[in-house]
Amino acid sequence: MKKNVLFTLLFLVIIAVAMQGQAAANLITNGSFDVSVPSNGTGGGWTSSNIDGLGGWRISGGLPDEMFILNDGGAVSTDPTIQQLVTGLTPGATYRLTGNYANVYLSYGSLGANTFAVDVDGITLDKLDYPGPGGWGLFLFDIVAPDSDLSIAFRAEIDGDDTDYMIDNISLVVSDNIIPEPSTLLLLGSGLAGLAGIRKKFKI
Repeated sequence: MKKNVLFTLLFLVIIAVAMQGQAAANLITNGSFDVSVPSNGTGGGWTSSNIDGLGGWRISGGLPDEMFILNDGGAVSTDPTIQQLVTGLTPGATYRLTGNYANVYLSYGSLGANTFAVDVDGITLDKLDYPGPGGWGLFLFDIVAPDSDLSIAFRAEIDGDDTDYMIDNISLVVSDNIIPEPSTLLLLGSGLAGLAGIRKKFKI
């Protein structure tokens, strides 16, 4: 009997922690670019366009390894773009979008200008500043999902500029579950306390 109680309590604790980890899972496919992404095509979870020979997927130079370069040779009429359609979202729920971006070719573009764009469902969420020579910047946005699908895109060389960027570590998670819920922490604490109490009482 005492072992059944012990295993039941342990099982509940494990389920609570597992549910917490699942809720905070990254919804972006290949956000760290571990898998190759084609230039001007679809693959590895992403679709890219207007990418020239100096842009595209790279096996090194990221944070820490693979990354993707948005470069289009300064073409005024087009922006080098990479995007992904995320599905299975809960309409009305809040999601947190984060990632890293850095300037690639320091001799081009208007350094310091807002030349990196983050788009959601075809609307520019923000235009970000140049993060500094050789340094990585971090972006973070909380987004309320209007529907079950959400298109996320990143663009460089915007507004006719020629500043090129590399991106890495793109993540989209349920915002409410980034930090464990108090109820989960309470359940975990209660479970561990219960296990300790049972062990002491029955000496198991």
